Amino acid sequence: MFLIYLIKVALCWTAFYLLYAGLFRSETFFSANRFYLLGSLVLGALLPLVPEQLFFLQEPELVSYTLQPIVVGVDQIGQAAAGSGNVAGGGFGWMQLLSTVYLLGMVVATSRFAWGIWQLYKLRKNAAIEKAAGYTIYHTGKPHLPFSFFKGLYWSRHFQTDEISRQNILRHEEAHIFQWHSLDVMVAELAAILLWWFPIARLYRKEIKTTHEYLADEHVTRWFSKKEYGRLLLRQSQSGMQVAISNAIFSSQLKRRIIMMTRTKSPRWAQLKYLAALPLMAFLFFSFASSGNEETSAASDAGTTSTDMLEAVADTIPDDNSDPVFKVVETPPTFPGCEDLTDASDRNNCSQKKMMEYVFENVKYPSEAKSKGVEGLVVISFIVEKDGSVSSPKVVRSIDPSLDQEALRVVKNMPLWNPGKQRGKPVRVQYNMPFRFKLDEKDKEALIPAYFPSCAKAQDRKKCSSEVIMKHLIGNLKYPEDAKKEGIQGNVVVKVLIDENGKVEAKEVVKSLNPSCDQAA
Repeated sequence: MFLIYLIKVALCWTAFYLLYAGLFRSETFFSANRFYLLGSLVLGALLPLVPEQLFFLQEPELVSYTLQPIVVGVDQIGQAAAGSGNVAGGGFGWMQLLSTVYLLGMVVATSRFAWGIWQLYKLRKNAAIEKAAGYTIYHTGKPHLPFSFFKGLYWSRHFQTDEISRQNILRHEEAHIFQWHSLDVMVAELAAILLWWFPIARLYRKEIKTTHEYLADEHVTRWFSKKEYGRLLLRQSQSGMQVAISNAIFSSQLKRRIIMMTRTKSPRWAQLKYLAALPLMAFLFFSFASSGNEETSAASDAGTTSTDMLEAVADTIPDDNSDPVFKVVETPPTFPGCEDLTDASDRNNCSQKKMMEYVFENVKYPSEAKSKGVEGLVVISFIVEKDGSVSSPKVVRSIDPSLDQEALRVVKNMPLWNPGKQRGKPVRVQYNMPFRFKLDEKDKEALIPAYFPSCAKAQDRKKCSSEVIMKHLIGNLKYPEDAKKEGIQGNVVVKVLIDENGKVEAKEVVKSLNPSCDQAA
């Protein structure tokens, strides 16, 4: 899921950025910092995509086709059968809402980016062109600060300065141009669009641009005095029009730039700090590989993975007949009744609907489980054979024997499926079918334990009834004389039945002690 991917990217960028802010930002290894920021930005977007199969030597367990959970209840059966056409599609839920909000935000962020490009295009279109060594100077008619974008340097005719300052600015912008800083800016802008809601993405963009300024300042101070260059920055620090995606000499990070210009160079040994990125990368890789396995297992157990979300792969698992059973195939099996549909998505949705109709028409809530108040999830695993028949049904998640048997009965009596295919040939395919047995509220109310009339208004009816029973037993139970003479003592357990009228009938002695004691009880 794309939103899950974005969250993983956000976690990666957060970890990488915190490492940068804690260890690297204060160092004067500007080129290394640039490489780290850009590299971690790209790596953070790629790490969640790396499949765990590339790292682990053992073959990972694949997800079987797991159908939508089937809710089984007295009222649910009729209602679900009537609305089973919505099984595959679902309603407008939280995920759809989040997706819509994300897309709207992305549209806004993309529009702002496109607006900056458009402003730049208009400046360039109406500018006078001057060719320089390796780049082009565009003399524009609008007032703005000098800035560069790829191989273009944009200089307003309204911006006037002395020759020494002009040479300082030219050297600064040439550093941006020849070191391809605009390419970094574009990557940072795209990252900020992708995760427009995430502040770390914007911090990345800010740090990348600031590092560019450090590199350009370092280049200028090789030719000119740091003192004079610092004065130039202070004189020209007033704000002016500036295109958002460009590199401009007079940025808002003026204080940090002057501090870094005057700071003593970091010692060589400090470069060893960058090795700290290696264990962080390994940790993130292991974390995502592990979470990938857990998500696979959870999806198989909970029964929420849709067949539309699974890709065809060639991995198989052997069974007793050495005839491979595929967990995922190119063309999954479909329930009968949808053969005329040519679109794969429509056919799968139709298959879900037909299968649900069959289940709702045949499944029944076992009275034994209903009387005991048992409800929960039963998962049945089975194989759709090459001829479409269902084989090897078994319970992989049990709740109660009666519920298990009912789910097994429904699966065993299924009609012939249209078999799954791999590379155009029919193959055996494993499926998981979850049955969620759920009692209606009126059924749950019927499960209220019997109680004495005198306890009807008591807050704890069970406790009150137990006390009444004890008083009744103490007042009426007599120790048999023969058992007393023989020194017999112990427990007698009697099973009783309370009918709908409240009448008590002793059914049987579950645990016997002595005939006379049994009769007394």
